[in-house]
Order: sequence, then C-alpha cells, then structure tokens
Amino acid sequence: MFVGKWSTKSHGTRKRKESHKVQAYQKESEIMPYIKDVDKKEMTDAINDLFMFIGSKGDLNYAICELVGKVILETGISYTNMSEKIDAVHDAETELRRRLLDAYEDIKIFENGDVPSFIKILDEINRS
Repeated sequence: MFVGKWSTKSHGTRKRKESHKVQAYQKESEIMPYIKDVDKKEMTDAINDLFMFIGSKGDLNYAICELVGKVILETGISYTNMSEKIDAVHDAETELRRRLLDAYEDIKIFENGDVPSFIKILDEINRS
C-alpha cells in the first residue's frame, strides 16, 4: 500500500495528491479529522474491547445496531435525530466501500482484466 498526504487548499477543503492507485491518507498527525486525540484513544480502547465479541456478520450487525440505538436513545427520539444517526452509518458504509472495497476491486481488475463491455463503455466516456 502506498501512503499519500492530504493537502489543504486555502479555503480549508482537502484534496488528495494522486501519485499511486491505492493510498492511505493522513492529515498531519491525525488519523481521522474532527475527533480529538484523547477521544480517539478512548474510543479505540472501547472498540478493541468490543472487537473481541465480533465473530460473524450477525455479531457486527448487532453491535452497529445496538450502538446506533443507544446513541438515539441518549440524544433523543425524533425523525431528524434518527435520520442523522442512520446517515452516519450510511456515510461510514460509503467510506468503507470507497476506500477499501473499490481499491481492492481496482487491484483485481488490474491483475485479472476488466469486463469487456465496461472497457468499451469507459473508452466511450473518456472520448467524450
């Protein structure tokens, strides 16, 4: 795996420096932005404890659902609040797909070849 760094534009948005197909990103000393280092340490410790109980897809599903349910109970039952928490789960799923599954798929396409019709479609898109 290749490592890149986040670069910051003057208005604060992040873009990645593209130098390799698969990259991991860090913004200075942070692993995940917007979470204080002390909070990351405490969360990581709790996640490591929970991890010991995750042995199947069902276990992981239960843990995620229970965690989201507890957060909803703590922060209030309303459509807006529940939607916000469910959106966070969806955002996490999207990030996992984008960063891990898509990168893995790209490597396998490179190793094994692409779907012939996809090659034609992508060629057409790139020509337009």
